[in-house]
Amino acid sequence: MAETEIIKGIGVSTMGGSPNMEALPAFLDRAVELGVDYVELSLCDEDIVAGGRILPDKLARLKSLIETRPLRYSVHGPIAINFMDWMHLDLHKQVCRAFLQLCGGIGAEVMVIHSGIVKATTQGEHARLYDIQRDALAEMGDAAAAAGVRLCVENVFVYGQDEHTAAPDHLAAELAAVGHDWVRGTLDFGHARIQTQLLGQDYGDACRAFAPQVGHLHVHDCFGTPRTIWTPAESENLAYGLGDLHAPLGWGDMQWEEVFPTLPLQPGTILMLEIQRRYWAELAACVDRARVLRDMLEARTLAA
Repeated sequence: MAETEIIKGIGVSTMGGSPNMEALPAFLDRAVELGVDYVELSLCDEDIVAGGRILPDKLARLKSLIETRPLRYSVHGPIAINFMDWMHLDLHKQVCRAFLQLCGGIGAEVMVIHSGIVKATTQGEHARLYDIQRDALAEMGDAAAAAGVRLCVENVFVYGQDEHTAAPDHLAAELAAVGHDWVRGTLDFGHARIQTQLLGQDYGDACRAFAPQVGHLHVHDCFGTPRTIWTPAESENLAYGLGDLHAPLGWGDMQWEEVFPTLPLQPGTILMLEIQRRYWAELAACVDRARVLRDMLEARTLAA
């Protein structure tokens, strides 16, 4: 059946792991209390894959925890996966396959990985690395299809000119070139805000350019300011408005009501709140704000 709603569900991310998943039951219960549809499991931070192999007892424990709650799931895969790292490409693929199989085993609908980051080099070398990444994503798309899991590539950011990653509009073009039904994008708003500020691009335009390729959203707030000042603690990063804060909605300057309803998203997109643990007292307010943004987007789409 074709999706009809643009945002098919709202969720909250675990934003990390714990020894033997000790913190997971309480978080899942909190998600049920919040009335959300999804939880994003940060399995990249759980000890559940070793040397590219799934640990069966850990998988069994995870299943026992999630099957008793009325929730649906997405998964954040390993942040280290980098298909522009050609020297370790086979290992990246092995780990990605293992996590896709893990996602399939627990019925997760989406697995998120990051777009490639490399050292800044020549345009020709970057073009070669993008070729490698597209081929790898097409191959992993086949593995995702076999697992029944949508693989979503998240836009990331760099803090300086000595590194390179795809801006949101560039990543949209890369995913369109891959052209795989099981490979989509994850639009991370905070990452987009930082990267576009670094490049002197318009943040809203960049999000709108990426949106048609997107199937998953990472929603959190920041000011888009690179961390160019040393600070000793996360609370001071917040005070200065520096970096990838993953702060509650409304604490930064992301212009949610101006940008979010204008996104040309495809039906069936998941809105995932990715709020840092230190701010979880604000989760209920964030869920309420996310519902308002969803309704604004749906109303604008119907009126168009």
